[in-house]
Amino acid sequence: MLFRSLRIARGDVDPAISSLTAMLRRHPNSDRLYLYLGDAYRSKRRWDEALSVYRAFSERFPTNAQGPYLSGVVLREQNKRADAKASFERAVALSPSYVPAVMELVDADVFAKDFNAAHKRVDGQLEKFPKTAALGVLQGRDRKSTRLNSSHTVIS
Repeated sequence: MLFRSLRIARGDVDPAISSLTAMLRRHPNSDRLYLYLGDAYRSKRRWDEALSVYRAFSERFPTNAQGPYLSGVVLREQNKRADAKASFERAVALSPSYVPAVMELVDADVFAKDFNAAHKRVDGQLEKFPKTAALGVLQGRDRKSTRLNSSHTVIS
């Protein structure tokens, strides 16, 4: 209901940002308001504002993995890969089975061409959480990156 009334889905984001900011002042313990506001800023590619909101979320809700995960997403978009990876690692430290953060870490390993680290990360997750269906997707991505890496020929 709230999301629909803010018209974010239709791209009418600026009034939603104003409304969410005002609501957050009145209800500073609403985790959803932080997330909606951060997402609204992210949809406008206003990275610094989104990061500020997600960091405030993390301070208010320090045991929730979504804060560091979403901060990491913003940092990745800003091409601050080391900071993004550190945020994703904080998210996984808070919630070891939080698959979105684990997937980002695997992608970071693959981006850095550290295929062994990606493979170890996936295998470690599968060992700890064998019934998590999303990890099967992660395993497939890891295997694909390993195949792509092994098919490259190095010319010196």
